[in-house]
Amino acid sequence: MFKEVRTLEGKRHEPEFMTLEEVAEYLRISINTLYKMVQQKRIPALKVGRLWRFRKDEIDAWMRECANQGRRRSRGGNGQEG
Repeated sequence: MFKEVRTLEGKRHEPEFMTLEEVAEYLRISINTLYKMVQQKRIPALKVGRLWRFRKDEIDAWMRECANQGRRRSRGGNGQEG
C-alpha cells in the first residue's frame, strides 16, 4: 500500500500522509467514491496544490468515529447502556 520507512533505531514508521489511491485501498473503496467523499467534506483531507493528502491518524480516528456512530444508531439511543 505505502512504503515502509525505518527510523535510525530500526523501528517501523509509516508515512504520515497518504495519497488518494492509498486511502482508497486502505478503506477498500473506489477512488471515485473517496473523491466524492472528499468533495462533500465527509472525510478529513488536505489539499496540497492540486493533490489531496490524508493523515493516517486522522483517517483512523474518522473510521473509529463512524463505527461508534453506527453502534449508537443500532442501539437506538446515545450508545450508553443503563
